[in-house]
Amino acid sequence: MSLNAKIVERAALGKLEPGTYSDGLGTGLILRVKKRGQKNYAFWSQRVMVNGKRKDLGLGSPPIISLAMARQKAIENKDKYSGCTVHFV
Repeated sequence: MSLNAKIVERAALGKLEPGTYSDGLGTGLILRVKKRGQKNYAFWSQRVMVNGKRKDLGLGSPPIISLAMARQKAIENKDKYSGCTVHFV
């Protein structure tokens, strides 16, 4: 399931269940929701492979970083690392 604005809004309000939500567009963009005390919090990350090791790049958290901004950052990172031995998961 691809991310949409409603899912991101629910995550920003702490109303989305903890878990990992993939964007599904091939850039490795993930919305992670974790539980902290009584509230859930969300943050953006991008999963990449660097020299055979998995790395997660932090991209910020909603609502400060919108879905469109997170997708743009993910595309920029993909372009930035395209000449390296980096594989997007």
